Amino acid sequence: MLRSLVPAVAFLGAVGFASIALTMDRDPAPAPPTGEAAPPPAASSTPAAELVLDGEPAVAPQPRPGGVLTYLTSDGGFVSVDAADPASSLEVIEGLEGSAPAVGAGGAYPSPDGRYVAQVRRDELGVWIDVSEGDAVVKTMQIAGPNDPELASAKSPAKAIDGVPLTVAWSPDSRFLAYGSITSEPFSLAVVRADRWSTLFRQVDGGYVGELAWAPDSSSLAISTYEIDRSDHTVLIYDPARLSVRHLIDGCAIVWAPDSAFLAVHREPAVASGVWITSPDGETRIEVDNDELAFPIAWTERVS
Repeated sequence: MLRSLVPAVAFLGAVGFASIALTMDRDPAPAPPTGEAAPPPAASSTPAAELVLDGEPAVAPQPRPGGVLTYLTSDGGFVSVDAADPASSLEVIEGLEGSAPAVGAGGAYPSPDGRYVAQVRRDELGVWIDVSEGDAVVKTMQIAGPNDPELASAKSPAKAIDGVPLTVAWSPDSRFLAYGSITSEPFSLAVVRADRWSTLFRQVDGGYVGELAWAPDSSSLAISTYEIDRSDHTVLIYDPARLSVRHLIDGCAIVWAPDSAFLAVHREPAVASGVWITSPDGETRIEVDNDELAFPIAWTERVS
């Protein structure tokens, strides 16, 4: 038994020697004199002026929108402004297309990458969307029943026939296909994931889905919901990362900034007239023009 203890004692001795050696390699911090407090820790390398201004915490400047925003006025004219300076006046940009999704003949909605086509189909049982990849149908969804209001591809035709606009929109990265459900209340937003063809439904407030506008970077989907009598419009934001829908602002006619950092809307006259800019989180709001009939048309990069 004595022989078995010898290696253990030798090992403990080696460990102890190593600990002493490590301790000797470092000079211990000198103890403060009796009755004195230990010195305070080293100050931050950040100057105090960067942390506090006049006794108040520094506040980061609010982000400002960029690019050129063009809108339509009540007299039928177009106005282009520097989005960072709504009081500016720029030459009106020609060839504007607005933010409407691409729609082909017969109610076909091609994905931006060209891989899929969402085709609207009507029969005696209602209205359907068939998503095809080449000649194969990979997903079918019903968006209206046979007794639901008639669908139209845009707001003006829908109003003329006392129907509702058909809203179908691919995300710019072709990962999601969104559409509005009008089969019954409560109204909902449907978002289909193209990687596995699963469908997520989220209830929306303010009426049926009247507009869908994806941010250019696909990070958010702006939704404008319409009351049945079209007396009110509400803008919501869907976050595909959090699978959430939240209220943003009143209004319609949604146009995104090219960098996805802001969007422009036509506000409800009963609340605040005209064209406004808002950040997707609602923290920043900027009045552009209080003309009650002004509508945003397009938002483009500024070309110097």
